[in-house]
Amino acid sequence: MDEQPIAVACHAIERFVRVIGRVADDDMQFGRSVELFDAGYVDSLGIVALTAFLEDTFGVTLTEEDLFDPRFTTIAGMAEIVISRRGVRPS
Repeated sequence: MDEQPIAVACHAIERFVRVIGRVADDDMQFGRSVELFDAGYVDSLGIVALTAFLEDTFGVTLTEEDLFDPRFTTIAGMAEIVISRRGVRPS
C-alpha cells in the first residue's frame, strides 16, 4: 500500500499538535507514537480543537467509536483513522 496518505496526515496532525500543545522543537519525548494524552501534550480543551481540526482538514466525521479507538491516542493512530474514514485502508 502507498504510505504517502498516512505520512501526509501524520505531518499535518503533528504540526497541529505541536501548536496546541506548545511542544518545543527540541522536545525529544514527542513523536508520532507517543501517547498524547498520557504524556500531557493534549488536554481536554485540546482534544476538542484536535477533533475539529481532523474533521475539517480531512473532510471526515469522527464517531464516538473513533474517539475511543486505542489508536486515537497517538498521531500515527489518528492518521490511520482519518485516512480509513476517507476510504483509504491503512496497512
